Amino acid sequence: MQSSPAKSSGQSKILLVIFSTIIFLSLMFIFPSNSSNAQVIDHAPKFSGKVKVPKKDGETKVEAYYSVEKMRDNVYHINDYSKSPGGKKGINPASMYLIKGSNKALLIDGGNKNIKARKELAAIVNKLRGTTPLEIAVTHNHEDHTGQLALFKANTIYYPKKDKIKGKKYTNNYSWVKEGDVIDLGNIKFNVIETPAHTPGSVTYVDQQNNLIASGDSIGSTFVWLFDKKSLNTYQKTLNHLYAQVKDMKDPLFMPGHKWQTDPANKKRGPKYTPDNKPMTMQYLKDMITLTKQIKDGTAKSHKYYVDGKKRGTAYVYHHAMICMIDD
Repeated sequence: MQSSPAKSSGQSKILLVIFSTIIFLSLMFIFPSNSSNAQVIDHAPKFSGKVKVPKKDGETKVEAYYSVEKMRDNVYHINDYSKSPGGKKGINPASMYLIKGSNKALLIDGGNKNIKARKELAAIVNKLRGTTPLEIAVTHNHEDHTGQLALFKANTIYYPKKDKIKGKKYTNNYSWVKEGDVIDLGNIKFNVIETPAHTPGSVTYVDQQNNLIASGDSIGSTFVWLFDKKSLNTYQKTLNHLYAQVKDMKDPLFMPGHKWQTDPANKKRGPKYTPDNKPMTMQYLKDMITLTKQIKDGTAKSHKYYVDGKKRGTAYVYHHAMICMIDD
């Protein structure tokens, strides 16, 4: 029995709708939309010359090589999307932080080296600080945190004394900091706490009154890299020392060296970096302390750790924390 033309037409429309829906959903998986939490976002092809400053806490404005997030009043996160010195794809955005005090502004860390991006970074920093004098503070000597320091030859650069590279020539604007030193911005005062392990001279900048902890890579950004077995003992001492200094702070704002790694959206990309990729809290620091104990007594859970498809070491995991012991 043949179908009527009207019935055939109706069936065709239904099939067309089903087919279109399947195609649409397929494209959504192939080309996912960029949610507000996603790490991969669209950047301008080139810097426009006009810096857009976010007004609300948590708001982000995107430029060509950098994005700017307002974390709280006078505290900004500058995310560096320049190609990292390491990694096949250079997927290692580094974090910088601009903190504006009543007398001075401080830029913490210097991002990846990218000469093409220096004009943009200078414009962002100058826009955020206004007329407030600027100083720079470095957390450790790795090149994804010192790459743009040449831009700030006219500014004081506070640099960890124990991370000074032997044989390297430093300009006269470098000021070497150690445990107990204070960087005074007026209403904001950062105490220097030595937190070695990731590098021999890593430091953390802490303002207890304003609940600010700028840790660089000292305790990682939901996971930390250690480069030899001896450094585990150093790291355990670092964690206990840092915790003793900050344990009484209520809900401190952690400013790690790679803030993008704390984004839950990263569970969907690449290898599983940590158990949950949650923003860092005091609990993370406590979990790190527990994890070092478990590694030393042989009870820690572990798995092989890969970077760009190559095994780089062993990852040990506990709750919010992960320690990667790198083979080379």
